Amino acid sequence: GVIKTVKVSRTKMSELLKANSGKFVSIVFVKQDGTVRTINGKASAKDYFTPLGYIKYKDSKNNYKLVDPRTTQELHCSGVIYKV
Repeated sequence: GVIKTVKVSRTKMSELLKANSGKFVSIVFVKQDGTVRTINGKASAKDYFTPLGYIKYKDSKNNYKLVDPRTTQELHCSGVIYKV
């Protein structure tokens, strides 16, 4: 199928990230050192934000990764690529 790309605002991206917690997604984000990283994982729906406002993702190897929603560039889910 054709992958659809949708441009979204930063606020909308945060909402989409939260709406898709519990589902397996791909996220492209900028790490603290400025490098761009892609993770494939699932955010915990019940334990969504850390106290510092990061989203905790569990990847396919069961490692936890922290993603800053403010640096998220893309969210790939349900055949759609959302870009900020």
